[in-house]
Amino acid sequence: MRKLTVIISLIMCALLVFGCAKAPEQPSDAASAGQEASKPDDPEPAIDSGFTWDNGGEEDMEGHIIYPDIQVKFKEDGRVLEFTGEDLSGNAVDSKEFFAKAKVTMINVWGTFCSPCIMEMPDLGELSREYADKDFQVIGIISDARSADSDESKAAVDIIERTKADYTHLLLSDSMIDSFVSEIYAIPTTIFVDSTGKVLCSTIVGSNAKDSWAGAVDKVLEHVGE
Repeated sequence: MRKLTVIISLIMCALLVFGCAKAPEQPSDAASAGQEASKPDDPEPAIDSGFTWDNGGEEDMEGHIIYPDIQVKFKEDGRVLEFTGEDLSGNAVDSKEFFAKAKVTMINVWGTFCSPCIMEMPDLGELSREYADKDFQVIGIISDARSADSDESKAAVDIIERTKADYTHLLLSDSMIDSFVSEIYAIPTTIFVDSTGKVLCSTIVGSNAKDSWAGAVDKVLEHVGE
């Protein structure tokens, strides 16, 4: 029951500025928070949540929340994240082995129902490709997809193809929830870790444009290189 509550809570954004309006059926709570609530079994595809595409490929950036200078607050005693899971093809992934591939890994927790999450994915895709030779990598955690044959996973594949966010994306697993996802209150949420899985700085909540993320990545890489 606890894990079910955690999973449901992941599909609720705490503030409208983050654009994620899908929430559990609790009308009184949603109304008091100024949010719109929708039923968990909505039949519409997850990408049809206020997000539009021009010419089948370009994203509509209207309403995109951008912070010109992301505040990166480094931690000296960051905990180590450890988890296992599967990618969208069903391949097993171990966090220790994955994090060891780069000095810095950007963990981006997103959902197929979350417009701001999708809006920043083209930028994250470009960032992952442009910074690949700087010992940096990106990994996506799909907060509402638990199995490869689910509707959410199919929506995720479509979103990833359209946004060209061709970095590794993982299905949500119990060990991820136990390790860190249970503490996430809104998405997108981003966490930076080093090659051992140690959390390097405070969690960053909200979507950002490529230049903003590039500035944050530069700061983190410089910090790790010190």
